[in-house]
Order: sequence, then structure tokens, then C-alpha cells
Amino acid sequence: MAGSGAALGTGASISSTMDRDANVNVVNDANGLLGLVDTTDGAVVREENGELLIDFTADGNAGGTNVDSVYRVGEGQPHQDPAFEIHNHDTVTRTVSISYEADTAGQSTGSTLQFRMNQNKFPNQKNTKVIQVGGGKASNGQTGTATYELPPGKVINVQIIVDSTDGVTTDDLSGTLTVSSD
Repeated sequence: MAGSGAALGTGASISSTMDRDANVNVVNDANGLLGLVDTTDGAVVREENGELLIDFTADGNAGGTNVDSVYRVGEGQPHQDPAFEIHNHDTVTRTVSISYEADTAGQSTGSTLQFRMNQNKFPNQKNTKVIQVGGGKASNGQTGTATYELPPGKVINVQIIVDSTDGVTTDDLSGTLTVSSD
């Protein structure tokens, strides 16, 4: 009797339906799970169509940076006056990678572009990381990456520096800034 009961149980199937709520909103960069927040009041770093934009043409009002000059978007150290901030709006710590890739390698003979980042609100050189492209030297490279462990509610401060003191008017440091997390 026990053997035949087991044989009858193998043909049974279960079917169920369960509804669950899902909140999947599309928001601007400042309000995303990984938020990119403009901290300036100028046209070089701004939000356009919901996306953070870095534009040294100031929305077409300029041609770029001057030769033999240094432009800082954010004065002092990154934690004091950042150009923009990266916020972890999630409830868990995220590994955040920030990278920059120049559009065309070798388009800068002497000018450099730096992203200086610090996760703390207090100066600490150990926590400041720098991505640099340009300079026309292979050692500088044309790509760069920095990685941080970013706890919930914490911020990475980012400063931008363009240095054309060794550059020429044909230098081009345009490229793509990528911020990703896992």
C-alpha cells in the first residue's frame, strides 16, 4: 500500500500565482541609486536632460580652455569644493569605479585632464585618488580608473583640473567619464 501511494504522488503538479510590487522609476542623475550631483553654479558642470554634463564649451558659449592656463572646477582639495559628487543612495555598500577614456589617444601633446577624488570630508592624501589623461606621454596614458568602497549615504567628491601650460591650441582631451558600481 505504501509503495502505490508513492507512485501516485509523483504525478502531482503545483501551480501558483503571486503578485509582488516593483518600484522601477527612472530619475535624473542626482536622484539615482548612484547619484551624480552637480555642486557648481556654472555652465561647465551642469545637469542637462537629467544627466550630469561636463562641458568646457559652457553650452557653446566658449570654444574650450585657454592655452597656457590651468582651470579648476572646485578649488582647494576635492572634499572642500567639489565640481560634483557621487552619492550612494542605496542601502548597501557599493564598489564604485570611476574611469575616463579620451576619445582619441594622442590628441594632447602637453595638456592634461585630471579628476581628483576624495571620499572623506577631511583632508587625507591616502584617500585622494587621481585619474589623469593627456600629456602626450605613454606613462600618462589615455585612460584612467579609480575605485572606492562607498557605504550607504556616503559621498565621493570629485574635482576637475585642466592644465594646458605645456599644451597647444590643437590639444583635445574630450572623452567619456564612466561611473559604475557593483
